[in-house]
Amino acid sequence: MREWLKIPIVDGHVHLGSHRGLKDMLDLSREAGIGRISIACSTATPERSLSANATAMLAKALHPKDVYV
Repeated sequence: MREWLKIPIVDGHVHLGSHRGLKDMLDLSREAGIGRISIACSTATPERSLSANATAMLAKALHPKDVYV
C-alpha cells in the first residue's frame, strides 16, 4: 500500500452544472497544477439532474486523458 503514497491527490470539488462551466473548470484545474479530474454525477440537485450525466460525458469525450467519470 505504501507505493500509493507517491501519487499526489487533491481532494476538493466544484459543481459542474452545465457544459458552460466545463472550460473554466478545466482551466482552473490546470492553473492549480491538477492534471486530471474526476467528475461524479449526482441527481440530488433538481436544476442539474437533467444535464449532469450529459455534461460529464461531454467532458470525457473532449478530454479523454484528463477526465474520469
